[in-house]
Amino acid sequence: MLSGKVGKELGHPTFSLTGWLVTKFFKWHNVVLEENAVKLCNIQPNEIVLELGHGPGFGLRAAASLLKSPEGKLIGVDYSTYMHDMASKRMREEIDKGKLTLLLSDLVAMPIQDNTADKVFHCNCYYFWPDLKAGAKAIHRVMKPGALMVTTLRLDSVEKAASMKVMDHCGDNWRPEAYMEALQASGFTNIRMENRRDKLINFQAIFATASKTEYISIQIEEMLSAKVGKELGHPTFSLTGWLVTKFFKWHNVVLEENAVKLCNIQPNEIVLELGHGPGFGLRAASSLVKSPEGKLIGVDYSTYMHDMASKRMREEIDKGKLTLLLSDLVAMPIQDNTADKVFHCNCYYFWLDLKAGAKAIHRVMKPGALMVTTLRLDSVEKAASMKVMDHCGDNWHPEAYMEALQASGFTDIRMENRRDKLINFQAIFATASK
Repeated sequence: MLSGKVGKELGHPTFSLTGWLVTKFFKWHNVVLEENAVKLCNIQPNEIVLELGHGPGFGLRAAASLLKSPEGKLIGVDYSTYMHDMASKRMREEIDKGKLTLLLSDLVAMPIQDNTADKVFHCNCYYFWPDLKAGAKAIHRVMKPGALMVTTLRLDSVEKAASMKVMDHCGDNWRPEAYMEALQASGFTNIRMENRRDKLINFQAIFATASKTEYISIQIEEMLSAKVGKELGHPTFSLTGWLVTKFFKWHNVVLEENAVKLCNIQPNEIVLELGHGPGFGLRAASSLVKSPEGKLIGVDYSTYMHDMASKRMREEIDKGKLTLLLSDLVAMPIQDNTADKVFHCNCYYFWLDLKAGAKAIHRVMKPGALMVTTLRLDSVEKAASMKVMDHCGDNWHPEAYMEALQASGFTDIRMENRRDKLINFQAIFATASK
């Protein structure tokens, strides 16, 4: 009987024969998923726990048994009147005691205050949301900083339902990748999917943490202006500089780590990072330069970034493994033919003169040395559209940068699209041909 009608009833059961059959399906299909979602949340007695799309109340019942403390509370949200009524009957005692609140509400409109929930779970639910990103943002809003969300599903069953056209009204929302991308775009971190098994049933669990310190990028986007644009290129000891540092942490870590990885650094090499910022890339590279001959050099012309990296990398500096130079790129006091590998991230568009910068880098690189540049072109284009890059002119265009490299003696110049930790980015490779 799988059909469009059944598919819609799965997402929004009604008081009908089909709705009754769907309820029986929930009992057979979802109990293990609900119980495991609760278990994987590691609920503590005094926490505020939220279940989304609670259905008949099996997950609510499992969670309620763990909230032993008077402070512990449970909230359930479902937009099906039929499911709301069923769960209300099943959980009447907990409702009367004030332990449980059931809300008949759409996910996006749920009347829950910001930063309420310590744990959130849902089961076989997200693929029925009309808008994954809107749903993910609504959940992120009501979760406390660092709160955990667990999602359980049986992917084999969902794929089978999709093949039988039951999920057609969901579009591609049923795919875990689409859901996880929506979570990442909404401020969640530590997003991962694990294969699990319980009571002879194979299922998947998706974990996500509501990171709100990282989500400060929203604040930065709201205040993007010429001042912020200049601070991105040359952070200072100021409120804006501090916000930019937080932005670097959220935005650049994946780029820095991948630039280091793509350099294929060997233990005995001399490695140079340009525009090192707070030191995330330096930290990643230093772990690879194991040999006594291996050295690391960092160059930045922001005193604020130089000081931050100096504190972060104090041990490596004291050991003589790392040298930090407070210098303009063109004037950097490094001998010719020094570096085996060079990398930089979100950097070139702040150079005053692309060709002069490219020539300065080429000078300090050994013949055949590799340089890797990483950036998120979509973010740069967005910043340009918001006038943040106006002081850079056209320097932000990868084509302008690559032309400057070619004019300065680099060869094998290419740009590749890459992806890591749900983030799409670009990597530009160039070899110093001498």
